[in-house]
Amino acid sequence: MKILSFVLLLVVDVNLPTQDHDIENAYNSGRWDENLLIIDGLIRGAGSPQNKKYLAELYVLKARQYWAKTSHQNFPKDSALLALKQAEALCEGLGLKAVESDILQLFGQLMYRDAFENGLFDRARAFFRRAFILRESLANPMLTSQSLFYIGLTFEQVDNPDSASYFYKIAYTLASEHGFKVEQSDAARHLGGLAQSRKHSDEARAFYQESLLLRQEARYFIGVPYAMITLADLIATESPLQADSLYRLAIQVAERNRVWRAQINALIALGELSRTECQTAVPLFTEAANLSRKIEYKSGEKRANSGLLHCDK
Repeated sequence: MKILSFVLLLVVDVNLPTQDHDIENAYNSGRWDENLLIIDGLIRGAGSPQNKKYLAELYVLKARQYWAKTSHQNFPKDSALLALKQAEALCEGLGLKAVESDILQLFGQLMYRDAFENGLFDRARAFFRRAFILRESLANPMLTSQSLFYIGLTFEQVDNPDSASYFYKIAYTLASEHGFKVEQSDAARHLGGLAQSRKHSDEARAFYQESLLLRQEARYFIGVPYAMITLADLIATESPLQADSLYRLAIQVAERNRVWRAQINALIALGELSRTECQTAVPLFTEAANLSRKIEYKSGEKRANSGLLHCDK
């Protein structure tokens, strides 16, 4: 396997001067706070409150930054919800289908996150379906693919792999046909997960490698560590040295791009890989536990403490 033949752009200085600021590139490299400062300035400078469409788009963009912080840094969801409600109020009665679809999608993503605690994946799915209908009517294949992928996620989480696979495959095909690498990589990674659950290791490896390569090519840095972790998890038993290298790269990329949850998961996975050598594992588990406490990531702290307890025996 030439797992590590992928070339990662890990040492690129992605900090851009303000006058050349690119919101999407900043988003993909975890610079959400930077984006929020700029977006808030644009909202203040928007002028007439009658310019509702522009303001609604800005509030959706603001909500998206907060969603990323919630997803990757365990930031409270309240700020994202507030921005979405402000966008929703501005859109009322204007027939702004594109903006409305983005609001529905982001509401669904917040509900999907909550569903891991309350089990209401069907509630999130209802929002994704509504977003999908609007996006399909607008002939926006990139965002349509995104909604289809999230519908698949809700089925995967309730142990319905056939339905999950169905939606992942449609999302994958749509994204690949139009060259949307991030959306294709998301679907590929989860198709790999379904293949792995069926013990189809070669198929899973191919999907995981594809997902990682697509994210590198798209400079989707916040997604790269997750793709590395899933690939490393798959090969850990047969190729522990390569898995070790992938976990360490994932930690570096996650830290550089402020993806704290991925950093924690990679630290724990590396600690578990090194569990027979507690002198190596304990510092990894300790760092993961400390970072988990800092961002109140309870499941990460629980896993890290479990690793520490194992080494204490």
